[in-house]
Amino acid sequence: MRVNRNLQPTFPMPICTIQSTSLSPDTRKLLAAQLTEALQSAFQLDGEYQIFFNEYAPNAVSHNGTLAAPCLPIFSAECPPIPVERKEVLVKKITELLKAAYSSSDAMMFFRQYPLENVAKSGLLLSRQRERIETATGVHA
Repeated sequence: MRVNRNLQPTFPMPICTIQSTSLSPDTRKLLAAQLTEALQSAFQLDGEYQIFFNEYAPNAVSHNGTLAAPCLPIFSAECPPIPVERKEVLVKKITELLKAAYSSSDAMMFFRQYPLENVAKSGLLLSRQRERIETATGVHA
């Protein structure tokens, strides 16, 4: 039995944040598209992939006590758990993208993983949304 894509739950995760100095609008747009593609490949969810850019002027960032020093971009994600093998591929891809976009030697990443019973959207736990879709369609989402 095929699943009606209109019945599939969309998950409001992952929600990602990048903290660093500012990028040009074109670079930010390209990075957002590339990161979304990498996230979709890793999480394999019909989701709402959101990326927030927290950008700072160079003189508003201190590294080891020095203002306007080069700093590492910091990537964080609020996300469901995924297998470690996919996360390793994702980490390598994100590192590559951040290093290129920010002309940085490296990047830091933090993943905060949430089981679906710990996340809600539209007043319903995501674990219950998945159960409801599976019951309605007879197919495991």
